[in-house]
Amino acid sequence: MALRYLILAVQMIVSTAHANWFSLENTSHFSSYMDKSSISRKDSVVTTVELKDYNQPQIIYGMPVRIVKSERQYDCASRTARTLSFYLYAEGMVTGQTLLKDRDPSTWAPISKNSAEEKAFSIVCQRSR
Repeated sequence: MALRYLILAVQMIVSTAHANWFSLENTSHFSSYMDKSSISRKDSVVTTVELKDYNQPQIIYGMPVRIVKSERQYDCASRTARTLSFYLYAEGMVTGQTLLKDRDPSTWAPISKNSAEEKAFSIVCQRSR
């Protein structure tokens, strides 16, 4: 079981090193990015890998987090999205200790207006037609 987690961790690091990140949103508190090379489509559902990089550590689940890396899905037909999995990191650039891994998919929810999520939805649903 420990070997499985080690392999998954190495895959996440290697995939980050070879990613093709582009900016979704920059605020005074964080920057968010999407990996163009991760975009895949099955029917109306598009899957991506996204990253949120906080300027200062944020307390999430009681831990100081600098990076949230997530695998997201967007349903272009229903204008909904969900998170398939996410990883919380203590240090920037997806380095340092992985604080938490959650591979339990969230429920589908409407796309938030005027958000990085809406921008990501527009990009992947326009691109994948």
